[in-house]
Formats: sequence, structure tokens, C-alpha cells
Amino acid sequence: MTDESISPLMTRAEVAAAFRVDPQTVSGWAKTGKLTSIRTPGGYYRYSRAEVEALLRGDTPERRPLMPPYDPKQLEDEAEETGK
Repeated sequence: MTDESISPLMTRAEVAAAFRVDPQTVSGWAKTGKLTSIRTPGGYYRYSRAEVEALLRGDTPERRPLMPPYDPKQLEDEAEETGK
């Protein structure tokens, strides 16, 4: 697998497997702020691969939002500005 094929985001199941915990534990970490998550437009949560890997190494990752909250209107405005 090449670096290009690795997503920068992980599913709850992938994070759970990496830490060898139940997926519900991952959800709990996200709810308490121990792990940064984003919510996809489809309603699923995703987690930063870089943050997960840092935690697995024992590092304290920089805590910042993965992306701003989803705003469909803003996306439409940006698309108009770029001509897409």
C-alpha cells in the first residue's frame, strides 16, 4: 500500500482495532474530547490518522479541529467563487 492510498481519516472500527478496544470506547473518547472527530455529511464519525498514530506512539498530538463545521451554504459560495 502506498502513502497516497492511505486516507488521512480513520473509521471508528479502524481506531478501535489500532488501540484494541471496543468501538464504543472510541465513541466515548470522542464525546469526552480525548480524541478529535469530525462528522461526515452522511452522519458517520471520522478520526485523524495522524492524531491516532501520535497517541499510539505516546506523543501528545496538537489538538485542533480537523475541519470547520459542515456548512452547505459556505460550500456553495466557495464553489461559485472558484467557478466550479
